[in-house]
Amino acid sequence: MSGTPEDDDQADDGLDEINQSEAVHSLGPAKEFAAWHHPRKQFVRIQQWCAEVRKLIPQLGLGHGEPFRYLTLPGNELLDVRAIHGVCSALNVKLRYLGFNSVGANTPDQIELALSQSEVRGLSSIDEFSAVSRTAWKPCQTTAARVPCEPAKTVPFMPSILTYANLSLSGR
Repeated sequence: MSGTPEDDDQADDGLDEINQSEAVHSLGPAKEFAAWHHPRKQFVRIQQWCAEVRKLIPQLGLGHGEPFRYLTLPGNELLDVRAIHGVCSALNVKLRYLGFNSVGANTPDQIELALSQSEVRGLSSIDEFSAVSRTAWKPCQTTAARVPCEPAKTVPFMPSILTYANLSLSGR
């Protein structure tokens, strides 16, 4: 650089620290994607679930702060809740969800779920009583239908979807 070989050697020494032949940091293992991560599942969420929720909310006549209630078996990322939140937000209706996800304590899945819950709770149209229970959903066989053995210990919760089904069956 200055024209002398000694100066060029000193300049090369500085570059050796910058140009390393091996990676200094190794990447962690790649995330393994579950079945609900596939693009076709998100397509179904948007094109089918959200479209039906968009029609259902006015039919239920939700207003005066009454939330759209959603019962879910969410993945750790709460992709379904995030999708339905977009509909509720556009219609100025709060979304109250109750989810069951039996991730193990102190696992990477539990950390992912906790992070997702924190992100989702910060969304504008999420009801403050929304929750994901880590209690496993254990169905029991009855003569009428499969029902949970132990009801969730949360605020009273009647999903809007079930309310709509009851209205349809009663002819209202």
